[in-house]
Amino acid sequence: MADLLIRHRIKVMVGVLLITYSVGLVGILSPYQDSFLNLTFYHLSLTFFLLAFSFYKLNRATLLAFFVAFGTGIAVEWIGVHTSLLFGEYAYGSNLGPKLWGVPLIIGVNWALLSSISCEMSRVLVKNFYVRVFLSATLMVGIDILIEPIAHLMDFWHWEDNEIPVFNFICWFVIALGVNTIYLKLTKDNLNYFSFWVFFALVTFFVTLNLAL
Repeated sequence: MADLLIRHRIKVMVGVLLITYSVGLVGILSPYQDSFLNLTFYHLSLTFFLLAFSFYKLNRATLLAFFVAFGTGIAVEWIGVHTSLLFGEYAYGSNLGPKLWGVPLIIGVNWALLSSISCEMSRVLVKNFYVRVFLSATLMVGIDILIEPIAHLMDFWHWEDNEIPVFNFICWFVIALGVNTIYLKLTKDNLNYFSFWVFFALVTFFVTLNLAL
């Protein structure tokens, strides 16, 4: 049984990914929405774990790339929350789990997750390094564009006067360029097709919520 799971681990992980996102989507759209939203920290943690485990070469370079993205995410979000010099005037809600200096820890994980899947997708889609960096940053901003309109409804974060500033997306793009440049340079040997499934799950999840909420 263990050998079978190892041989088919990607298929198993895709199944787990799709099931958890489907259950989460149904739950958020049900009368038990609050209970499911409280599980966001664990859901994103599971998604990141599946992504990390999907790498055939989860070496020191990949772990360092994750750490850089996580650390950068926490740092820039701290600057944003406490100074408004990045992103704009916003504050985090309660549904993203435990916080460090006012920033949910899962946000750092989210930066690492989005950086990885956007870089791995761009690595598969294009060959030129600089085009890969640009495409990966664009994909990250694209996901943020899907999340922003409903983030306040799910008590993830709240903008001043409930208006999402264009400056937020500019900051996301510029920071993503830097983070993803480092990621792509550190992880030259990686090629992870599981990233497409994570990207598909995230996009489907948030598009559906935008239409339904």
